[in-house]
Amino acid sequence: MRLAAKVIATLGILVLLILTILIALLHTRHAAPVLSQLVASLSPYTLSSEQVDYDIRRPWHLTLQAPTLSLDDNKLLHSDNIELWLSPATTLHNAFRRLNNPKLPFHWAFDSLLIDGINTDTQYETNLAALSQLPAMSSQRLALKNFSYHNNNLRLEHAQIEVDHWHSPALVAHTQSKAEHNLASWGHFSGNFRLAAPSAQWQQYPITQLLLDGEKESGEKEKSRWTLYGYSFNWQGANIGGQAELTTSDSTHQLHLHQLSINQLRFNSAQRSQELVSQWQTLLPANTTLSIGRLDINNGHIELADLAFNQLNLSLLNWDSQHNVWQQSHSQLSLSADSILWRDSLWQQPLLDLSFTPKQIELVGLSSELWQGYVRAKGTLTPDTLALGQLTLNNLKVFLPANWRQQAQTWLQPLKQISVEKLDIGYVQLTAAEAAFPFHISGWHLDGQDLTLKQADQWGLWHGKLTTNAGFASFNTVELIEPFVRMTSKQGHWQLNQLTLPFSHGLVEGQADIDLASAAKPWQLALSVDSAPADILAKWLTLPLPLSGSIDSQISASGLAANPLSLAYSLSGQLEAQFRDLNLNLSGRQLAQQLSQWPTSHKLETDPVTMQTVTHANQVEEKQPTKLATSLSPLTITSERGHITLSPLQLENEEFKATLKGSWDLAAPKQQRLQLEILQPCRWIRVWQSTPNEMDDHQQTTSSSPCEGNNI
Repeated sequence: MRLAAKVIATLGILVLLILTILIALLHTRHAAPVLSQLVASLSPYTLSSEQVDYDIRRPWHLTLQAPTLSLDDNKLLHSDNIELWLSPATTLHNAFRRLNNPKLPFHWAFDSLLIDGINTDTQYETNLAALSQLPAMSSQRLALKNFSYHNNNLRLEHAQIEVDHWHSPALVAHTQSKAEHNLASWGHFSGNFRLAAPSAQWQQYPITQLLLDGEKESGEKEKSRWTLYGYSFNWQGANIGGQAELTTSDSTHQLHLHQLSINQLRFNSAQRSQELVSQWQTLLPANTTLSIGRLDINNGHIELADLAFNQLNLSLLNWDSQHNVWQQSHSQLSLSADSILWRDSLWQQPLLDLSFTPKQIELVGLSSELWQGYVRAKGTLTPDTLALGQLTLNNLKVFLPANWRQQAQTWLQPLKQISVEKLDIGYVQLTAAEAAFPFHISGWHLDGQDLTLKQADQWGLWHGKLTTNAGFASFNTVELIEPFVRMTSKQGHWQLNQLTLPFSHGLVEGQADIDLASAAKPWQLALSVDSAPADILAKWLTLPLPLSGSIDSQISASGLAANPLSLAYSLSGQLEAQFRDLNLNLSGRQLAQQLSQWPTSHKLETDPVTMQTVTHANQVEEKQPTKLATSLSPLTITSERGHITLSPLQLENEEFKATLKGSWDLAAPKQQRLQLEILQPCRWIRVWQSTPNEMDDHQQTTSSSPCEGNNI
């Protein structure tokens, strides 16, 4: 026992002596070579430094000036200086653990490790390979000062990085999970971290005053959570900051932006926005979902392909990118701007406030100056309904695009029900310069209360009161002066109480009603026409009769509108018209040509009818058309349960005489007869006729009589 005690005492004295000598040498100029020799003796690494600073008053603190760590002549690490605070208790504990289990690696443990002036060049993969060969070590606190980092996607200049509980790559390989090992080419840490850099560059975008302050937590089953208590940087002239949290696992990743504030953003490229989205997706791990607690954009200027914001202020709350717009839960969007340019429409001073719940978007408020006027609205939108509490349009000057009908149909097609509690349209100018039917309305007013305009996917005034008038209107160049319409509806019974269409020297008045709620949809119509311009026949009804003059008419009709078959069996009524001061702008031959082409685009029956004309071989020179005083006999059309009769109608002037007569049955469109006869001075007859046949359902014939003299 005494011998063993003496041996232990001797070893202890030798250890103390060696430590004393070592400590003494660390205070001399020989400290650097002594430390290099010590590292070479205890490990396969080579350490060189210009100077080693040591103070006995801080026995576990050591400073190395311009150190270089190498392995097999490969430089692993070089910096301006390194300060390290050794953790002797942890280091000895690791040594004893290795004695009990030789498979465990020995690693140096430090309370703090400060590296100043480290630099990684563009050879990123080479640097990672070098870092992976660092000795097994750990530090309760790792700090990098004046750190410069360059690779293909990211550049950091003079950055400062601080992390807690850092383990070198060699230690990670033995102590961490496979997933952590794959992500830890630079090592592994958990706990608080901080990154500050005066300048940086991500992709081609420069960043200044970058600051990240957060915490990393490692959980079970290869889960980890990154929490950014604060981040801020300047990018594209904007100051960006906020808080965020990233939760990762082996299969899913969730990024939650607790707050994101963007001030004074300047962005003016649609292509760059697409590149930015692509690079953002590359930066995040695959299968990453994004949710936003609060997003604020203040005084932003953004220009994209067909959308531009000036002085934009936007606030978005509780948004989840994993869900579409109809699946958001208690989300809100508020927007204001100096101006917004969208598809050549300038919205000035817009205000928008939206609230999102599952399958519903509430338009809390919308107001804006638009098209030299003002727009205001509020209401609720679901995937198939639109319920507006208020819609106000004042002083707008609207020029409808060529395809406005198709656009409106596309937007409104998904909606099965549309209602407006309060509709107010005032002093609006509406212009459509379409070739088929151009129109212009000036001084348009429309007032509506409790309106249901579409129900069960069927258009109509299902409920409410609607009154509209205008100072002036023109439909296909036919002018109206102060037209007026008033209608009401209750429980689907739609009534046209007053229709007044004043022309410059004439008037059309009418009333109508239809029961939309009834299965049969019965309806009736009454119109009174006094001195209406005759050109409405061609311009409104597309009849090939370019007449000028006046029309007096009385029209009454009724029927069922449930479907075309119901209408065919129920249409009853009468049309009587008288014509005054008529002039025809076509010659007889030109009129015949137009009449011969007219049924091609306006068929009287479902199936096409073969039509022939009888002409004479001799032709006469046609005179230039002039306005010819023309007389037209009174027009009488009667209908009894779908059977329509056209009494003979005669059109006559000094050049020709034409007669049109016939009848047809809407319920049996294959049985019809319509005859047109023109004399100038030759006789030209055209007959459309369908007759029953025992072999076929029907057959179509034409008949004519020969001309005498010159034919048209």
